[in-house]
Amino acid sequence: MTYRRTGSAPHLRCTRGSATRSSALVGANYYLSAGPCSRAVTPGREDDYRRWLIRMITAAEAAPNNLGVVVLSPEASASNVFSFVHRFADEASLAAWEHSDTLRSLLTEAEAFSTLHRQVATGMEAWFTLSGPSSPAVPPRWKMALLTFVIVYALTAIIIPIERAVLPETWSFFATNILTNALIALLLTYLILPATTKLLHPWLYHQPRSS
Repeated sequence: MTYRRTGSAPHLRCTRGSATRSSALVGANYYLSAGPCSRAVTPGREDDYRRWLIRMITAAEAAPNNLGVVVLSPEASASNVFSFVHRFADEASLAAWEHSDTLRSLLTEAEAFSTLHRQVATGMEAWFTLSGPSSPAVPPRWKMALLTFVIVYALTAIIIPIERAVLPETWSFFATNILTNALIALLLTYLILPATTKLLHPWLYHQPRSS
């Protein structure tokens, strides 16, 4: 949720959870910043952080094409880690804000009472949900590779026979191959991987206990 302004100071409405993905177009409406910007606040300096957050939101609101800031409440396992996500109408405006002197000055100021934590997923890692500030940014690569192989194998075993039964014989191998890969990419990105990473979260993010 975004903040709403009442009187002279913005009032923040927080939601629990964490944002995912790197700079990405969401619903063809706005761009998110590259992952949640999380700050670990020094114990006893929470009020300083909240006052700083209000100034940061006010400054961001003045930036061109800003659509608000999503403020996330701390996870129970990391009560001192606060997160927020900027929303902009286009990628260029987001980049301008992230490289602005205003934001650079604000981040420098925040170093006095907090430490920056920023998670950015790249490549195939962006398909796997970032579970929270205290969790590993991504699962081990061998687990991602194994899960992706199993899913792609299952999808091709289903899609290819259906295509052979439904598509005209006049379709070339290249046209059929393009359709197959397009279907797999769409299903992986928007349906299969988000669901399976949530379902298999305990296995994907399992960390062996240190002896």
